[in-house]
Amino acid sequence: GTFQALKGISASFEEGELVSIVGESGSGKSTLMNLIGGLDSDFEGEIIYQGKNLRDYTKQELDRFHKKSIGFIFQNFNLISHLSLLDNVSLAMTLSNVDKETRDKRAAELLTQVGLGEHMHKKPDAISGGQKQRVAIARALINDPDVIIADEPTGALDAETTDTVLEMIKEIAESGKLVLMVTHSDRVASHCTRVLRIDSGSLISDTTQDVEFHKKPADKKETSPVKNMSLTNAIRLAFLNMKAKFGRNALVAFGSSIGIMAVVLMLGIGHGVTNYIKSTMVTYTNPNVTEVHKQSLEMDKKQQEKVQAGDSSTIGSVREDHISMMTGTSNKNTFSQKDIDKLKKIKNVDTIQRGYSTFSLGTNKVAFNSNTANIMMLMTMSKSVTKSSITKGHAPKKNEVLLDQATADLLGKNIIGKKVRLSLTIGDKTIEKEVKVSGIYDTQTSTIVVRYGDLNQVFKDNGQKLKANTVFLYTKNSD
Repeated sequence: GTFQALKGISASFEEGELVSIVGESGSGKSTLMNLIGGLDSDFEGEIIYQGKNLRDYTKQELDRFHKKSIGFIFQNFNLISHLSLLDNVSLAMTLSNVDKETRDKRAAELLTQVGLGEHMHKKPDAISGGQKQRVAIARALINDPDVIIADEPTGALDAETTDTVLEMIKEIAESGKLVLMVTHSDRVASHCTRVLRIDSGSLISDTTQDVEFHKKPADKKETSPVKNMSLTNAIRLAFLNMKAKFGRNALVAFGSSIGIMAVVLMLGIGHGVTNYIKSTMVTYTNPNVTEVHKQSLEMDKKQQEKVQAGDSSTIGSVREDHISMMTGTSNKNTFSQKDIDKLKKIKNVDTIQRGYSTFSLGTNKVAFNSNTANIMMLMTMSKSVTKSSITKGHAPKKNEVLLDQATADLLGKNIIGKKVRLSLTIGDKTIEKEVKVSGIYDTQTSTIVVRYGDLNQVFKDNGQKLKANTVFLYTKNSD
């Protein structure tokens, strides 16, 4: 819902007046002061200052109004505990980016004027309540405003100090400034030249009082442009605040640093684990290589149905296909040039490498001196064979081969670098070739790894054509 705090209030004020606005708590007097001071701007009606409604002020105009036209005196003083009295008073000029020498001189003059010249370098906690109110008055006057708003300026003071503060406020009004003083005390109101009484948001009386008042002609002020606080002053004030609450700020910084370091640590560990897993995977397989087979050992749907039905001819055909594919003698799983060209056109394939692998039982052998070992797996070298797969020695060069560790141990100690006799069965022929062992290939199966070019030459020399039954696709882009 909506609550109407002020209702149809109409009044005008002139410079050099000392006006008290009297009312009980909740009557709306503080709301009225907030509106006149430009702290609240959401209202209906008009608050005219120098010919313009405060509600229509721009942000820059409100800044200038707060800095140059209005001074506030608060009941609870609102002094900054870690700043000296001098810095508290000069703070308003600091916000306007006035140089340090000028603002310190002006603040010292005002503090001396209110009787605190000897205490200007003390902190607020070292002075009494009445002295704090004098500091608040000096601070309100620092920018020489036209209007002083005092919100219960004597509410927290004893009777003797109240009279002293009221006398000072009266002198401010006599100097030609408009002083608006909020109070609920008739005793305080008796010192003013005019009293406005508010009740339930309405103005119920506006009376002029006959009090001793010596109004002086107001001095003409030189208007200067309002500036914003400089970055240097902002940083200085920030450091003063940090210094004043060093323990709390240190704990906040320490806690924040723990949080930040925990996040950084978790990110670092996550990144490290990811890199470790990637590097470990790369040691076993090259992620940039895809191995392609033309036909798998899995049966198609029709063959599966016939095998399940017990069709002996299908079972025999499937068995023969499996054996020929494993031994590398099947034409169904070899790649034609047309197949190779098709694979080359795949997006991101940079190079293609032909490969050949065959599985045998006792037909392929390798011998050294009097020792002979059967080779179950014959495969060609490719980019899929990583460096870590070669546990000893190096990748095979021309007329060189890799052997598995068990086969190498069977042939003899220190076999790397030695020449061995390779016996291969190609079709109906058994061919022997002398090759050098370049290294050990990490596998549990008796395996020999040869270069595709060397194997192709062996086939050529024996009047046969080597057809690739494996193709390796290589991309430079790991993504």
